[in-house]
Amino acid sequence: MKRLLITTLLLFSILGCSQRAPDFTAQSLNQKNKPFTLSDHRGQYVLLFFWASTSKLCRDQTPYVQKTWNAFKHDPNFTIIALSLDNNPNDAITFNRENNITYPQAYLGQWEYDTVRPAYKTRGIPAIFLINPQGNIIAVNLRDNEIYDTVKHYLTNQ
Repeated sequence: MKRLLITTLLLFSILGCSQRAPDFTAQSLNQKNKPFTLSDHRGQYVLLFFWASTSKLCRDQTPYVQKTWNAFKHDPNFTIIALSLDNNPNDAITFNRENNITYPQAYLGQWEYDTVRPAYKTRGIPAIFLINPQGNIIAVNLRDNEIYDTVKHYLTNQ
């Protein structure tokens, strides 16, 4: 919980209070030919996870994101959107299948061509944000068990 406070204070110092999460549309990796739009999830807490299967740091975070999904996937006030920055969407699909990753995924494309990541001022991955039901970023740089703890905190203190 101490890290949650530090993360929240860091967010406020960098972004100035809670910043509106930029809207985006990306191609779903879970459902072929279906776009995935952040604003479709207004009214829910959204855990936003920028990642790539080629990044060891990202792969290290996937069990924590999956743990959070398993715990809260039936809560109508919560969802996860994992945004792959792999060079090829098949790399993310293969990684997810081999590692039993079941949370919602979308494909942004290669790092250098993506326009969503820069809108979130993300300089590296993994980058994990929590967005509140009003569409504001309320936590940044979540890691390890802090991912689950932060989501649990907000879902149980609505």
